[in-house]
Amino acid sequence: MELFGSRTRAFSLAAVVCGVLSAAATAYALAAGDRAPEIGLDDLAGNHVTVTALRGQVLVVAFWGSWCVPCESEMRALERLYVELRARGLATVGVSEDTTDHNVENFLRRIPVSFPIVRDADHTVARRYALGPMTTFIFDRSGGLRHIHPGFRAQDAAVIETELRALLAER
Repeated sequence: MELFGSRTRAFSLAAVVCGVLSAAATAYALAAGDRAPEIGLDDLAGNHVTVTALRGQVLVVAFWGSWCVPCESEMRALERLYVELRARGLATVGVSEDTTDHNVENFLRRIPVSFPIVRDADHTVARRYALGPMTTFIFDRSGGLRHIHPGFRAQDAAVIETELRALLAER
């Protein structure tokens, strides 16, 4: 009977350790208030995109991939918000994790956006942000991290809009 109890405790401990390790694996290197890591890539139009040049604006950095079905909805939502709010100081950068231009171009033919898109094929920028899969970061006008959205669900569009409007109202 004691052997069974020991095994149960051992399995329970193993489950706790695995849970902690998997949570750590998806933890972000960035915390509230941290500065936005540099992007430093050319967008699809050939313009060099830097966080420094975007300082003073509320900044959305959205990591996405052409294979990501929820990214389609997110890109549509971000485009709508960008078009509506850019005059008030919203900047948005889409960071594609695709390895080929072809996949990015096909995606953007279906879901066109007017904000800059950079391709991070070697995941250099993704490593700077230490992100989980397909994550969106929102930074205030001073460049401080205010919100992280891992993944995208339909209800996230309204939450992101509320967050952006509040940050744009700050001075």
